[in-house]
Order: sequence, then structure tokens, then C-alpha cells
Amino acid sequence: MRLYLDANAIILAHEGPPSLQRPIIERIIETCLLPRGIVMTSLLTRMECRVKPIRDKDIALLDKYDFMFGTFGLHVIEISTAIIDRAAILRAEHRFRTPDAIHLASAIENSVDVFLTRDRALAKCPGVNVELIN
Repeated sequence: MRLYLDANAIILAHEGPPSLQRPIIERIIETCLLPRGIVMTSLLTRMECRVKPIRDKDIALLDKYDFMFGTFGLHVIEISTAIIDRAAILRAEHRFRTPDAIHLASAIENSVDVFLTRDRALAKCPGVNVELIN
């Protein structure tokens, strides 16, 4: 099982209300416990997660994100030429915003089983199984 976390899933898991944190964290743990479970995201997510704590000078939150991206075992996907090319197609054909197109392309290029997000607009993307956080 290959689970891709959109940036909003990671941000909600750290900063969201408990009613949203819990199902995300449970989904991550459930995937990690599977024999071939891999939790992944794009390098772009690291940037997106770090902006607010840097702006707010919230070192504790920044440390939590750094732990997740460094020690936790999250597989961080580099943004390759293939991902950029696929993102350009998704953006042109479906009008996704650039960051969303990069996330979706990262998931597609890495053959994920589930793309976890709160963004309903991403559910229309062909080639990826989008699971919405309610």
C-alpha cells in the first residue's frame, strides 16, 4: 500500500482540530503497519508545511515538521522532470493549480494506491485514487 499525503493532510495532522487529526494519523499508522506500507509526499510539501511556522517563528511546530520529514520515515519524493512534465499536462488539461498538479503528478509517477487530501477539487484527477478527509 502506497499512501500519498497532500500537504493539507500533513498540516491538518499537526495543526488541525482533533476531529481531523485523528483519522489522518490513524490512516498513516494503518499504512505503516502493512508489510509493504509506504507513506510518501512530495518535497514541495516540506516547503508548504514550513512556511507558517517560519513566518510565526513557531520553533516547536517547525521541529514537529522537521521530525516528520527527517526521522519519521516519510518517503519524500524529489521533483523530477517526469513529474514536472506530468504536472504540466494535468494543469493544462484539468486546470489544477501548479502546486496541486505537482502533488498529483508526484503521486501518479510513483504509482500510489491512495492520495489523501482535503481538497475536493483534486478528486477529479484521472489516474489517481483520491481519498477525501472529511
